[in-house]
Amino acid sequence: MSEYAPGEEFNEEEAKHGEPISADKRSIAQPLIDVFGEPLIRMIFSRTWGLRERGIEQIEDEILNQNKFEEAEAFVAGVGVVRHTIGDKIIGVCTRSIQFLTNLCQRIDPSLSAY
Repeated sequence: MSEYAPGEEFNEEEAKHGEPISADKRSIAQPLIDVFGEPLIRMIFSRTWGLRERGIEQIEDEILNQNKFEEAEAFVAGVGVVRHTIGDKIIGVCTRSIQFLTNLCQRIDPSLSAY
């Protein structure tokens, strides 16, 4: 399955980081940009489903493996990413978002892994 919709053109820069975030989505994206930086959040808001999925994976890695954030900040910002991606029309992105939320919650309370 192609990552681009019919009629979309390939753009090398957008293929790496996603297109610029539109003005109507900027207010939603800004708190996440403040935490994760624009390149990662451009991926989350990208039209390209593969970039959205990769953005979730990279943010999860920064939170869970690299421990770049304090626990509370990581949880709130991570839920912000999930809030935007969990309803994605592409099932792979939606599923990846659900898995990220599960892993994020288990980090806060390891007993949740029993469910």
